[in-house]
Amino acid sequence: MTSIPLTILDNFLPSPKVIKNLGLSIEYEINNTLTFPGVRSKCLSEIHFPLFEYINRKVLGLFFDDYLNVNYYTRLYFQHIKDYQGTGWVHQDNNLFTYIIYLTEETTLNCGTSFFELENNNLWPYENLQKWPYLLNEVKNFHINKKMSEELQKEKNIMIKNNLTKILDVKDKFNRLVCFPAEMLHCANHLGDGNSSRLTLVGVVEKVSSSDLPIVRSKKTVMM
Repeated sequence: MTSIPLTILDNFLPSPKVIKNLGLSIEYEINNTLTFPGVRSKCLSEIHFPLFEYINRKVLGLFFDDYLNVNYYTRLYFQHIKDYQGTGWVHQDNNLFTYIIYLTEETTLNCGTSFFELENNNLWPYENLQKWPYLLNEVKNFHINKKMSEELQKEKNIMIKNNLTKILDVKDKFNRLVCFPAEMLHCANHLGDGNSSRLTLVGVVEKVSSSDLPIVRSKKTVMM
């Protein structure tokens, strides 16, 4: 970890049902990139800037004393995953750190997030790098068809069995926040059963002005 410690906090938002209803009432953009399942809204800064600022400051307050004066660049979306079957693909994010707020009240499946670490002496979680372009294409097909192919599920099972160790399974409790460094390998547990939906707020933190990130600060600590 290079930025923040993995952090879980329940009852994060003071009026979660109001925010959930906002997420269910807005329009969603077409997912042309096919790099994530479901659809995402415009950035919350364009939909409700005071709420965007409040949520980000509340998250930053977990890690910085002077959080009101920390400059940041974050993209914050509602993400709605509906009519999917199966589980997510293990991946890393390309930013500083990520946070997720779960906003589905009643779920029969565990639609939370699992975290993994590489086994010793491994540099990459995929054994066959020659198949990597093919697997990326299969992931995109998964996001189109809303169901993971048998081949992709097989590759995921092999990847986890041979290269990864699951270290944490975070359940999707309503109004639960999970924050994690972007380089941490993770995936959605279930995306649905074909009947249910998964609503979250996803914060992608690209930059913060403070160089005193929590993990950096901890590493600077010396014995007196």
